[in-house]
Amino acid sequence: MLRRRTTKFHSKIRAFLFSATFYLWITFSMIAALPLVFSYRTIYFLAHYWSLSVAWLMKVILGANYKIEGLENLPLNSGFVVASKHQSAWETIIMFALLPKACFIYKKELSYIPIYGWYNIVFKNIKVDRKGGMGALKKVISQAKQRVEQGHQVIIFPQGTRTQFGQTAEYKPAVYAMYREGLPVYPAALNSGLVWPKRGMKRAGTITLKFLPRIGPGLGKDEFMSKLESVIEAESMMLASG
Repeated sequence: MLRRRTTKFHSKIRAFLFSATFYLWITFSMIAALPLVFSYRTIYFLAHYWSLSVAWLMKVILGANYKIEGLENLPLNSGFVVASKHQSAWETIIMFALLPKACFIYKKELSYIPIYGWYNIVFKNIKVDRKGGMGALKKVISQAKQRVEQGHQVIIFPQGTRTQFGQTAEYKPAVYAMYREGLPVYPAALNSGLVWPKRGMKRAGTITLKFLPRIGPGLGKDEFMSKLESVIEAESMMLASG
């Protein structure tokens, strides 16, 4: 019993130290890099190694590792869409280490955060106004198509929000609109919520991110959405149990 309490106490200390270090590191990094924001290539180069530094901090402080599967499914020399499960901040960080020109679709409210909002512009992220109706959706699709044509990897979280592990949320149809425009869509499954949950204490463990094969063209909306959700949810549960 005493050993269990001691272990739990040490886990809480590790989680606190990691959170404190992470927020200090991200704040320092964003401020220090401000003079370089006019150079996309330089900023992305720094983001690549910054994301790896966060992974290193997770390993050293939390005892948390990660592994990537299915990277061979992605045509990394071209543009495409990644439709990913979203359980934590981890996947918004690690993508910079894995993809050569990642950009994210993000909710408009995040653009109001000082400094952080500027970086959304620098990384060519795509802002979505959830209350903007069809006009806002068409703008997002147009920008996504432009980014893919420019060789970017557009990451969209089809559920639109982080979910707790085991929690389900409706898959939004914006990703289908991209698919209908001919953009290649690759699903991605993960289990990051077991280590870096939406709520609660971060903990030791291994996060697995798995890129799945492209969903082939020609599907109708219902068939596409059903297939996307089923492959992501089933694979994410398998990663968690494995």
